[in-house]
Amino acid sequence: MKRVLLFIGVFAATYLIVQIAFGSFMTLFYTPNVSDAWKEAGSLSSTITLMSFPSILPMIATLMISGAIAYLATKLADKKV
Repeated sequence: MKRVLLFIGVFAATYLIVQIAFGSFMTLFYTPNVSDAWKEAGSLSSTITLMSFPSILPMIATLMISGAIAYLATKLADKKV
């Protein structure tokens, strides 16, 4: 049971850290294009989309990285005990 709780805790913490890191990285390198924004303003939707999943790849990558780190942390904790 202790091992499962350790895995869940490390996984959740790592997932949060990786999400913040990816978001910071994407925000840091985002460059808006104002001239194209005005050209597309007429064709924008008038409805609000609450959830949009344009690509599932970043979420899968984050889950895989978090899972690998949590697995390695659990194995490392087993060796120390």
